[in-house]
Parts: sequence; structure tokens; C-alpha cells
Amino acid sequence: MNIYCPKCSREINPEDLNIRTDLGKCQNCGHVFRISEVFEGTPDNVTPDKMPAASRLQLNKLSDSSYEISLPKGGVKSVGCATLVFSIFWLAFVAFWTLMASQAGFFALFSIPFWFVGIGMFIFSINSMTEVQRLIVSSDSIRVIKSRIAVSKDVTIPLENIKAISMDEWQLGNKSYNSSKTQKVPAVFYGKTKIKFFEYADREDQLWIVAFLKKLLSK
Repeated sequence: MNIYCPKCSREINPEDLNIRTDLGKCQNCGHVFRISEVFEGTPDNVTPDKMPAASRLQLNKLSDSSYEISLPKGGVKSVGCATLVFSIFWLAFVAFWTLMASQAGFFALFSIPFWFVGIGMFIFSINSMTEVQRLIVSSDSIRVIKSRIAVSKDVTIPLENIKAISMDEWQLGNKSYNSSKTQKVPAVFYGKTKIKFFEYADREDQLWIVAFLKKLLSK
């Protein structure tokens, strides 16, 4: 996510953004502006105080200043189910092709990239079906926990390091798979990096969690 000064169009350094005050400052021209006015946030009709109807998210208030928001695993209804079936057929075909090609010696080595693509799709589908994500928001940090079969993740971000919370582009599926498509998902921008979360949530839930977190951090 790149943010540019609305006055001189110079790119703003992440260190010059403060999401808690919703203010940014351009070091080039000295202009002070509201961050929410210069990049995509959430639609005006999204209410942070009311979760969407039939939301899959689970909100628990741990204390007066801390919350836990969970996204249960998607199961067979998740986006990864169709990818799982396709990846199994893909791997079966590659295995058959490799077996036939092995009779011609080193020609079978050409199947290696296709193995990586198939395995990548398989891991993606299993993760999307079994992954459980949790956000723990406290008075001093946001903790993003992704519990899954392959490559789990647990990141704690101090609030003072957070530059923005917004929707950001995310590639659905394996990057090497040509039919992968891009969509926008919630993301926390901190320092010079970012972490995306709730990638498999419904669109309404994604927009709501962005609005909810923005409201919490503005207090």
C-alpha cells in the first residue's frame, strides 16, 4: 500500500503515518492530512458496532480494552474444496505422465515444475479448509494467529507500529497457477511490512472487521 501526499503527490514514508490519530505528514511540503481521506478504507454503510447478519466471525470481549475475534475453519464449504479436487486430479495426471516419461530417461525431470504447482494447490486447499484464524486486540497490540496444518503463523504487532488497517490485494490460490485471481482482504500495515488476515471470510465480514479495528484503534 502506497500513500501519496494529496498536495504535492510525493510518496509518504510509513514513519510519517499515525493510524491512531488518522494523521499523516509529508516531509516534502509539510502538508498534514487525514490518512482515511487518501486511501481506500471501508464503505460508509459498514457499521463497526453491528456485525453482519449470519456472520461467521465470533467476537468475545476479554476485558474492557481487549477483544478476541475468531474465524472458524471453512470445512468442505470453503473456497479450497474445489481446488482440492482439482489438485488431486492434477497430481494424479502428473504422476502418470512422470511414470511414462521415466522410460525415456531424464525427460521425466521436466515434470518437476508441475509437481510444485500441484503440491502448492494441494497445500492451499487444505489450509483454507482447516485454518482457524484469531485476532487478539489489546490496549497495546494486535496479535494475528493463523492455526493451520502447514506453516502456521503467530504475529504480535505493537499498536505504535501500526500505520494503517485497510483492504489490500491478495492472490487467491498458488501464485504459479495461472487461474489464480486477485481479491481484496483485510490487512494490517506496520513498519515497512504488512500481514493479511481473514482471507477466507465473507466480504461483509471482512469490511466489518476493518471498520471495527479502526474504531478500536481510534479510541
